Amino acid sequence: MPANVTFSGGEKIQALFKNAGKGGVKSVDVGIFAGAKYEDGTSVALVAVVNEFGSEDGVIPERPAIRNANKSNEDNLIKIIKNNVDPETMVIDPVTAGKVGQSQEAATKKSIVDLSDPPNAPSTLKAKAPKANPLVNKGTYVRSITNKVNK
Repeated sequence: MPANVTFSGGEKIQALFKNAGKGGVKSVDVGIFAGAKYEDGTSVALVAVVNEFGSEDGVIPERPAIRNANKSNEDNLIKIIKNNVDPETMVIDPVTAGKVGQSQEAATKKSIVDLSDPPNAPSTLKAKAPKANPLVNKGTYVRSITNKVNK
């Protein structure tokens, strides 16, 4: 016959879980927002996705600058949160959220600028000369990376 088990107490922990994060920011977005376009009207986000994952036909190879930034900045983001979030309330205030957004924005821009492999095709290198970075020509992609705190 199964035993009946009851628990008592634990009101503080239940309240903590129920209220964790309430009153803080909803989210932080980092990336390319709608409306970012190249001079010819092409969506920067579309070009970024093709570069991040490569083209379906394989002509454009995968250049995962955004994923590289996410991985390389993870410890820094954890540090920001650990140093700025009250563990009892788990509330992320707008200032802390701003630090998270700025850190990830900077890491993403650095990753785009630092990426060198795989290189552009010889024809692309000739057209972009003297610039050799596969993801930077006029800097539109880098300038399009921004962050937004959603309260």
